[in-house]
Amino acid sequence: MNVPPEVVEVLRQWVRKAEHDLEAAIQAPRTHDLIALAALLPLEQTFPVPVEDLAELNPYSVDVRYADDWREPRLVDANRALELASQVKAAVRKALPPFVLA
Repeated sequence: MNVPPEVVEVLRQWVRKAEHDLEAAIQAPRTHDLIALAALLPLEQTFPVPVEDLAELNPYSVDVRYADDWREPRLVDANRALELASQVKAAVRKALPPFVLA
């Protein structure tokens, strides 16, 4: 079963928000690579989302924008990616000082 376009769009937005929040948390250069962003965290600060889960999200951050070069995800994959993006967003927002979120 293919995922409806509106679900793919929501997924893309969640992944972009997770990227944005992670970039803000570590004052990183702009990138879509969540693994690279997490690697910039200070050694004493661990990121609560496993690197393997971040790797699952990376294809959604760029490939969704170029639909002709990208296969549509299965519904189960899209739901998993939405859950992972939500976890990244929650983890980053929990660690950010309030002034960054304003």
